[in-house]
Amino acid sequence: MIRAFLLAGVAEELPFRGILFGWLRSRLPWWTVALITAALFAGIHYFLVLVPVGFVFGVALAWLRGRTGSILPGLLAHWLTDWLLFAIALLLWLHHG
Repeated sequence: MIRAFLLAGVAEELPFRGILFGWLRSRLPWWTVALITAALFAGIHYFLVLVPVGFVFGVALAWLRGRTGSILPGLLAHWLTDWLLFAIALLLWLHHG
């Protein structure tokens, strides 16, 4: 389980805020890059309720990347968010399951 959470964050942050953000940022303004990477990030979270949340989270992660110049803060935020959502789902399942 731990491996899955760690790998999922890396598998999403490295291409979106690592490779794509860096490549686009050398060609486009920051806000355009943030919107493009956030839209693509939201698109892979295809559950209807997650798309808007994924977009807003993607913009926040792009802001972290732009502000720090590193994917590590966004990766940490991604991991913490995944764990928090898992904990909430588990508690709801235990309470109502």
